[in-house]
Amino acid sequence: MKTIGIRKITYMITLALFLCVFSGCCIKHDWQEATCEEPETCSKCGKTRGEELGHDWEKATCEEPKTCSVCGETKGKPLGHDWEEATCEKPKTCKRCDKTEGEPLEHEWIYATITEPKHCINCGATEGDAISVDIISMEDITGGNWDYICAYEDSVVCARDNGKEVNVGFYDYNGTVLNEFSYSISSAYSWSYTMPSDINNKIGFQSTVFDSSKNGTITLYDPYGKEIQKFEIKYPFDYSYIYLTRVADDQRYLAEANAENYQVAYWLDTETLELIEAKKQNHVLWGIDYDYDKSKYSFITRMINAGMTGFFVGDAYEEHWGYLDDNQNEIAMYKDATEFNIYGYALVSDDGYSYDIIDKDFNVVGEDVIQGNGAYLRSGNSPVFAVLTDNGYTDILVK
Repeated sequence: MKTIGIRKITYMITLALFLCVFSGCCIKHDWQEATCEEPETCSKCGKTRGEELGHDWEKATCEEPKTCSVCGETKGKPLGHDWEEATCEKPKTCKRCDKTEGEPLEHEWIYATITEPKHCINCGATEGDAISVDIISMEDITGGNWDYICAYEDSVVCARDNGKEVNVGFYDYNGTVLNEFSYSISSAYSWSYTMPSDINNKIGFQSTVFDSSKNGTITLYDPYGKEIQKFEIKYPFDYSYIYLTRVADDQRYLAEANAENYQVAYWLDTETLELIEAKKQNHVLWGIDYDYDKSKYSFITRMINAGMTGFFVGDAYEEHWGYLDDNQNEIAMYKDATEFNIYGYALVSDDGYSYDIIDKDFNVVGEDVIQGNGAYLRSGNSPVFAVLTDNGYTDILVK
């Protein structure tokens, strides 16, 4: 009887364990962590405990929908960018996320006038000040009248000749003499001069004197009258006459000789200021080959300042001066005019007496700024214009 009882108990325990297993009961649960939508769950029997975590939603962005930071589930759609259009200083930008596309717009500048500074018509930004026009009597500075003048930012170079002698003077704006000298010439046609655009800020004046055989001497001076270089030149080709041309820092001419069908250029090393050679060429000015209607224009030269393109010209009788485009079509002609200076301004006159300032778009930005008869005008690579008025040379400073 005892043996039967033990077996019965063993059988009953085994049966209970079997029923427990197959009825979902675990001796030991294998719990899986709770998720956003499910509580902890036993992987063996499926029993749960506790509660699901719930989604931890992050707000929708311009490019992503509402998203759970735990499980990555999404709802809805991205917000989409709320764009602000590009400005002159900022590219197209989203007001929500600050993402940008493209580049800022470029300023659309209106050049300074006598009353307004340079300003952008798109955003209103300004640069600098209105044009400052100061009229200074050259007679007060130099103590006399001159045939030729070039005014730099802080010095003035003057020259005159009487057919036998050339006088040259260098002055500051307080009238202090920086240098004065004279040299003899055989005639008014045996010398030439130029007030050149600076080469590396070195050259302010250069003159050439010829002897009877047309050999000559070229002398270079800085804007304060100091001699910086001298060259002996010889009559190299069969040409009719020689004259100096202005020298820009990227064109290496020093002097040119004009013949009927060609020109001769004396090349200058712009770093060392050494004369290289005399070179025969086909009517080349400023390093650019072009031809023009010589019955229509007596003078034509490239405009080189302030990013200008086209030509500055004098008509066949030098009674009118003005501007051509790159195709040599006339843009504007005046009774008198200057080339554009480094700031993009020129002086023009319809009557040869009253002068206006124009910008490089040919807008009048200063009306009737000066009056004078027989104006000899000079601008070039300088912020300064010089004009011969009834009382002698007067400078207009345009800064």
